[in-house]
Amino acid sequence: TDRDSLFNLLEEKKRVLESTENPVESSVYSMAMATMYYNYYNSNRYSIDDRTHIEGDAPADMREWSRQNFKDTISWYIEKALYNQKALLDAPTSEYRENITEGRDSIFTPTMYDILVNRAINMVADDSATVNDLYARLIKAHKNDTIVRDAAQFRQYLYNRNLNDDECPAGFADSYKTTPLYVYVKGYELNHC
Repeated sequence: TDRDSLFNLLEEKKRVLESTENPVESSVYSMAMATMYYNYYNSNRYSIDDRTHIEGDAPADMREWSRQNFKDTISWYIEKALYNQKALLDAPTSEYRENITEGRDSIFTPTMYDILVNRAINMVADDSATVNDLYARLIKAHKNDTIVRDAAQFRQYLYNRNLNDDECPAGFADSYKTTPLYVYVKGYELNHC
């Protein structure tokens, strides 16, 4: 069945993850694990959300996991994926084109760290504290790269604006006027404010 295939794939990825010594590959495999658990949960959330969470270790059979078990496992793999921050910041996305589809040519996601943080943000979008923590980490990692830092700050602004259903402040794009991001921000302002 499809579920058995997924369980076999998860076990295979775990073995590969445990055997790799390359920190970037380890991070990519960890994020792949988080993504597989996330996708399984989302595909089956209607039945998973009805399960009672039992404190302690997760059951051996993932088909018995609660929402909290999935959330904890996804978070664990995300943290494992982002653990080697320096190696990920030193790994340009251009070297991993075959492994990524989104952001690989963007000036706003020049490193594998950027790609993996953005993937993590997409997975935990319903947890605003975690999303804002991930944006803070991304912004701090790029404190000297104004393009990437400003792009992350803008995406964080949009996330929080949408979360709180806030109005755009008048002329908010003007604060980006001297940055390469201005065209994108001004376009957003013109179309959404």
